[in-house]
Amino acid sequence: MFYEVNDDYPFLLEIENQWEAVWSEIQNLGKKQYSDYEHSKDGGWKMMLFIMLDKYNDVYEEQCPLTFELLRKIPNITFASVSKLSGFSSIHPHHEWIKEDDKLLYNNGNMHRAHLGLKIPKDAAACAIRVGDETRSWTPGKFLMFNDTIEHEVWNNTEEDRVVLVLDFIKVGQTMLENDQIQLLKKRMIDLHM
Repeated sequence: MFYEVNDDYPFLLEIENQWEAVWSEIQNLGKKQYSDYEHSKDGGWKMMLFIMLDKYNDVYEEQCPLTFELLRKIPNITFASVSKLSGFSSIHPHHEWIKEDDKLLYNNGNMHRAHLGLKIPKDAAACAIRVGDETRSWTPGKFLMFNDTIEHEVWNNTEEDRVVLVLDFIKVGQTMLENDQIQLLKKRMIDLHM
């Protein structure tokens, strides 16, 4: 399930309006800043972790002041990262942070997930995301917002890298379901990526 980014999300529209400056800051960080991410089928998925729950990455904030200024305007932001999927790589089907049996439940429908297209291969059909039964591709400078509690997967069947800015923020009127398990996951993510 995908959602339209509209006037209900002025903070996302503001980022879209300045996306080229955001992308410039991120490019200046260099490729060495990326680290492996666990859902990659083939090692082609890398990330730079900017925000994890209430922890902001000071190193990236110093080097990307405009980007973090814009991120700090997002109400109830819980996660921000730069996600790079190398050419001829894919991300296996998954649900984000949900483990019903052991009650992790970071997102039980209380969050929005949004991807800002930064570097998108020219052959959009060969680089796409499936959420449930619906498939879409990214557009540079535009957000693609979807329900990540629904199974989703990504593929990049091109020679080019795909880079997006990934954001999670709590929906209006909802709360963060932070428990001991989430605190442990937060620590693990911070230890691995910050």
